[in-house]
Amino acid sequence: MSCKKQPDNIVRIRPGECFWSFGRGKSAGVALFVSHRFSGKISRFLFDSDETVFSALVILASGSFNVVNLYAPNTVPECKIFLGNLHNYFIYQGDLIVAA
Repeated sequence: MSCKKQPDNIVRIRPGECFWSFGRGKSAGVALFVSHRFSGKISRFLFDSDETVFSALVILASGSFNVVNLYAPNTVPECKIFLGNLHNYFIYQGDLIVAA
C-alpha cells in the first residue's frame, strides 16, 4: 500500500470503510477493508511509526475482537525486534486475530 493513489482507486470500486497504513517504498504497508454491510464498528485503531502494523478494535453486538495486520521485516535480526515489540499494538479487549 505504498502508493497513496491506490486508496482512491480501490474506494471507487469497493464500497465501505478503509483504514490504511502506507508503508515506505514499494513494499510494506497494511490495510483493513470494512464492508459497507458490516454491522459492527471500529472503535479504536493504532498504527506503528514505520507503518507496518495496523491494529483495530472491532465491536460487534456479540462481543469484541482485536485485528492486527502486519508486514514484518524480511531479515531475521529486524524481524526479532519487530515481533518483540508487536505486543504494543495489541488492544486487550476481546479476542485477538493476527494477519501477516
